[in-house]
Amino acid sequence: MPNVLRFNDQIIWRSDWDASDGINVVQTRWVTPRDIVIDRIGSYDGQGVYRSSAPIEAVFQMDVWVGYNSFNDSGDIYRTWKTWHSPSIGRALLKFSRDDGVQMQCYMIARAPKEASRTGYRRMITQEYEAETPWFTATSVSTASDSFNGTSPVNLSVPVAGDLATRPVYTITGPVENGKITMGGETLVELTMNVLSGQTLVIDCTRLITMTWSGTGVTDSNALGYFDSSSLFSPLPVGDNTLVLTAAAGSTGSLSVQTTALYEEIGA
Repeated sequence: MPNVLRFNDQIIWRSDWDASDGINVVQTRWVTPRDIVIDRIGSYDGQGVYRSSAPIEAVFQMDVWVGYNSFNDSGDIYRTWKTWHSPSIGRALLKFSRDDGVQMQCYMIARAPKEASRTGYRRMITQEYEAETPWFTATSVSTASDSFNGTSPVNLSVPVAGDLATRPVYTITGPVENGKITMGGETLVELTMNVLSGQTLVIDCTRLITMTWSGTGVTDSNALGYFDSSSLFSPLPVGDNTLVLTAAAGSTGSLSVQTTALYEEIGA
């Protein structure tokens, strides 16, 4: 379990709170129903093609005991909890800080808490949050970088922490001619453009792929069309990844790879 929870920068629970604080988070879980995506080909009763199993929503749940020494106390704390999770807050960050130092966050919208049961003066409530993604992200990014050396391969180690494969952000600083990034024999990115001295190309794979070109002499910042069709823009798996850098030319240009760890579990 985490040792600190915050929603909208309000501390809603700490592991060092005792019974007199009246709040105890006892369990957390993701609820992510999935939808099977099948495309129909041709007529209504034509052949179906399976595409994926995609999450249709991401809901994060917490079971919370509220109350301590009286029914009034229980009611007061429950009302405070509901204030912390007011619908008027809208989109806000739910943040966790774990005992092992890992910090993570996710943008969420709080649903109204529901009372599940009572034991003595205490109430068990279920708090749900509708999340933008079915995972938490680390609050900081990791960066690995090295220089191209023309057609001579350069190995770049990119470690990925967390629970899930993550989509990187590549930044190429010129001069690099037709830069190429491979891993395990597969082409992650292969460019059909020259990034000149004084220019930068940012390839953001985190959501929809974007390629932003900037710097001296650049007139069209959108460089999305300047890549070979073999480019996969694949996520990087958890663990140690070795990227291989090559280019048609360029020995002073560089590549920087930014990754953000993704977490399914919030326990240490």
